[in-house]
Amino acid sequence: TETTGHPDDKWGWAVQLALSIKNIPTGAGDTINIQGVYTDGATRYNFQNLAGSSYQMYGSSGIAYQSVGFANAPDTVFITGGSQETVKTWGFRGAYTHNWD
Repeated sequence: TETTGHPDDKWGWAVQLALSIKNIPTGAGDTINIQGVYTDGATRYNFQNLAGSSYQMYGSSGIAYQSVGFANAPDTVFITGGSQETVKTWGFRGAYTHNWD
């Protein structure tokens, strides 16, 4: 009964690449770690637990047509008269561990 239509189903995916370099010349047990992530419709694989993924929806709120929804890490967005569009994200993390004696 939605006047805006109904979105179809979409699949999301993510790819992650990581590199760990150990026993570098700066000291015994030192490591360098780097990680890269790219997502297309799978935002949570990038944000992991660094940001919440809460979603709130208020039915029959009277503010907008039938309901209002809030999300901070969406996988897709839906536009009236269109279809779901996947949200694309990328991220990069790096770390250096040095063991002090």
